[in-house]
Amino acid sequence: ITVRHEENAAYSAYSEAALTGGIGVCAGTVGPGALHLINGLYSAKREQAGVVAITGQIGHKERSTNYHQEVNLVKMFDDVCAFQATIDSAEQMPRLAQVAIQRALIQREVVRIELPIDVTEHPVPSVRKHYHIVSTPSAVIPPQSELERAAKLINAGKKVAFFCGIGCRDSKEEIVRLARRIHAPITHTLKAKEIFDYDDGPVVGMTGLIGNPGGYHAVRDCDVLVMLGTDFPYEWFLPDGPEIIQVDRLAENVGRRASVTVGLVGTVKETVALLDPLIDDKSDEAYLSKQKKRATSWLNAMDKQGSLDNTSEPLHPQVIAKAVSDHAAEDAIFASDVGECTVWLARQMRMKGGRRMVGSFNHGSLGSGFPTGLGAIACNPKRQVWAMCGDGG
Repeated sequence: ITVRHEENAAYSAYSEAALTGGIGVCAGTVGPGALHLINGLYSAKREQAGVVAITGQIGHKERSTNYHQEVNLVKMFDDVCAFQATIDSAEQMPRLAQVAIQRALIQREVVRIELPIDVTEHPVPSVRKHYHIVSTPSAVIPPQSELERAAKLINAGKKVAFFCGIGCRDSKEEIVRLARRIHAPITHTLKAKEIFDYDDGPVVGMTGLIGNPGGYHAVRDCDVLVMLGTDFPYEWFLPDGPEIIQVDRLAENVGRRASVTVGLVGTVKETVALLDPLIDDKSDEAYLSKQKKRATSWLNAMDKQGSLDNTSEPLHPQVIAKAVSDHAAEDAIFASDVGECTVWLARQMRMKGGRRMVGSFNHGSLGSGFPTGLGAIACNPKRQVWAMCGDGG
């Protein structure tokens, strides 16, 4: 699929990888054509989406001569790419391509393959005919002793709250079921909005700058906070005092944002399943009811802001956002720019059902809405895609 600007290619590849759980592939030529990929690739890196970037390069005999469009791409891509393969001979290509694909697919990394123009003219002498690409990530399970420590804290807690991130994508049922048993409010991050909806029992919505009072107080006022699959960066919205249990598949995320009492390195689905039988039922619904009441009151206010009865001039963007939400398909994809587009997506739009959302949420780059929408519709041209374009779009 040809694009007129390489940044659109990288954003589209990121979107495809994020939505499918597989990889996206994008390509640029030499110098500026390759460099234009960087912003989209940073979005992929920050969202942990696997992308393979293929770039050209000038011929070997022209290296270090200040040749037309010469750029040291290895140095330029060093921060964003977890792996770079410079192909200096045609014999290298099959093996290094396999390594790059494997890392992007399983480790959810951004990788780059560099093809100098003189090497591209040579035939590959032999292609690997028999090899196995690992396509399913492994589950990670914490030690039993640490699971028991976490369960003991939850059982002792009077006001337990769950704070869930995008790492909970495959474990919604397990989390909601456990939260119902112990009457724990579920707060979530912006990216996890496509997983949890206000209709899902104990869900009270988001915290943070664009969150709501129910989510804010559920996290701030609890005595035990269970952080599941989130690396939420705004530490001033996290409590300092309650016992904190953090579950994440990446060890470097555990304890990075808040003081953690028990850190569990594990995939959320498997970890919650192992915790569940260790946790006792609770009967006190007061804490959950209080946060649900706050969230419901806020939701009503947001619906009023977005009502078609609002005839203010100029027309308020909340009205448009709610109308799109009301009319969009049950499995629609929303691709959003950063800035105020994200505010209306968070506040006036619902993601229940099979809806998905993509955007430069962690990298926060301008103008990402339209190209991520292109990547979304490339995955399935029959699926409804809405591009929320605004700041920088």
